[in-house]
Amino acid sequence: MGAEAKKYTGNDRDNTLKGKSSNDRFYGYGGNDTITGAGGNDKAWGGDGDDTLKLGGGADQGYGEAGDDTVQGGGGNDLVDGGDGDDRLTGQAGDDHLVGGEGDDQTLQGGAGDDVVEGGGGRDDLDGGAGNDTLDDGDGDDHLSADEGDDVLRVGPGADEVYGEPGADTIYLLNDGAKDVVYCGDPQAGDPGDEVVLVGGRDPLDEIAHCPTITTQRMTLPWSLLARTLR
Repeated sequence: MGAEAKKYTGNDRDNTLKGKSSNDRFYGYGGNDTITGAGGNDKAWGGDGDDTLKLGGGADQGYGEAGDDTVQGGGGNDLVDGGDGDDRLTGQAGDDHLVGGEGDDQTLQGGAGDDVVEGGGGRDDLDGGAGNDTLDDGDGDDHLSADEGDDVLRVGPGADEVYGEPGADTIYLLNDGAKDVVYCGDPQAGDPGDEVVLVGGRDPLDEIAHCPTITTQRMTLPWSLLARTLR
């Protein structure tokens, strides 16, 4: 049997909560809290305020909730959710799932592993890190960087800037009437080359550079539904 879960509860002040080796539960509530997990599969909710959550080595879940939060995954396969506010999220090791939520999220970085990174609303900065990642920018004028690995990038509404970088990436680019700028990897540097799929046809405002393969795909569903089917 696993270790018994232990509950750590804050209040409306600026609390510091530290876990141990059990499957801990943290509730920061109000204030600018600092929550640190350890071993075990922990769950942490920052509550209101500008919180800092540092997850441990298990398969953890961290929810920043309201405020401009910093949430850092650990060594396991973590769920990292910023909630409302302008957040900074990092996955670290493991196959992590990052959700920016609302707000202009300054950092959504998957780190090592095969990660899923979702921007949500606002002007977000998404970076897959190493591994074969999936980046979904949501709404807003976003910046997407595939980084290393063979990645899938879903570029939705907004004037976005996209970098394929090393690896054989697939970039799905929505024809939404906003100017997107896409730079694929450099074949002269040994990059195998990326594929850009123009969903809904070519947008004349878009700038696409160094992309050896460009194809088109019909809009068979609204983007919010179609994007989740693109692999």
